[in-house]
Amino acid sequence: MEQFEALKRNRILPVLSLSDKKYIKPLGDIFTKVGIAHVELTLRNGIALEVLREFSAQFPNISFGAGTVLGIDTAKAAIEAGAKYIVSPGYSDALADFCNAQGIPYVPTCVTGAEISHAMEKGLYNLKFFPSVSMGGTVALKLLAGPFPKVLFVPTGGVFMDNLADYATCRNILACGGSYMAPKAEIEAENWTLIEDNCKKCLEMMRI
Repeated sequence: MEQFEALKRNRILPVLSLSDKKYIKPLGDIFTKVGIAHVELTLRNGIALEVLREFSAQFPNISFGAGTVLGIDTAKAAIEAGAKYIVSPGYSDALADFCNAQGIPYVPTCVTGAEISHAMEKGLYNLKFFPSVSMGGTVALKLLAGPFPKVLFVPTGGVFMDNLADYATCRNILACGGSYMAPKAEIEAENWTLIEDNCKKCLEMMRI
C-alpha cells in the first residue's frame, strides 16, 4: 500500500508505550529530525488513546499506527484518535473487513502458511511476524519469501540493536518493529541523545 512507502524506505518502526504525555514532544522532535515517518503506539495503558491523539495532532508529518488492537471498538477509537493503520497481535476477519471498509491498512500477525494465505485472500500483504524470536526469526522469514514473494513482514519481539543487521538481509521485510531504538527505560530517563543516536544507527543498518 502506498501508505507504507516511507516505511519501506526507513525499514524500522519504533513501537512505543508511553507512561506520560510529556515524552511526546521530545520523541516526536527526534523522529522528525532523523526522518522516521511511521511509529506504532501500543494501546496497553490507560492514556494510550490520549497519547495517540496528541502525538498525531502535534506531529502530522508522522504516520501513527495503533498496536495491540484486539477488536472493532478499539479500532474505531484508535482511528478517531488519529491512527492511520491498525496492528494486531493476531488475525481477525472482523478487523480485516472493518479496516478494508474504512480504507485503513490492517497489519495482522500471521506466521504460518495457512494464516498468511488467509490474509492474502483478504487482500492483506503487509503482515506482522510476532514473536519473531520464537517463530524462527530471520531463518523463517527467508524461507517464507519463497512461497510468498508478494508478502512483506514486520518482525517484532526479539528484534534488537545487535541483531538488526541480520534482519536487514531479509528481502521480505517491510520494517523491523520494536522498542530497540527507544527503550522504555531510556525514555523515562529522558536520554534523548542516546535515543537519537540509536535511531540514526538503525536507519543506517537497514539501508544495506
